[in-house]
Amino acid sequence: MNAVLKGPVEILGSAKIESFDYYKFEFRHEGAFEWSFLRRFEEPVADGLLGVWDTTNLPAGKYWFRLVVVKKDANYELCEVPVTVAR
Repeated sequence: MNAVLKGPVEILGSAKIESFDYYKFEFRHEGAFEWSFLRRFEEPVADGLLGVWDTTNLPAGKYWFRLVVVKKDANYELCEVPVTVAR
């Protein structure tokens, strides 16, 4: 999936695993190696609104967005998706 995003975008899905501690959003520009932290959430979500990513101030281009769900033992599961930010 390579969604085209513009402005505030609702992130829908699930962030609920055994031994849940928290989940967070991160992103990076397609050519970058470092991930930028967006926000951390303390409550699990099942099939609902995980949060909002406001892309308004990002330059147009190709990015990666990821959801990281962290367990109490610091292990984690993640989901990464390519996106395009438009103006």
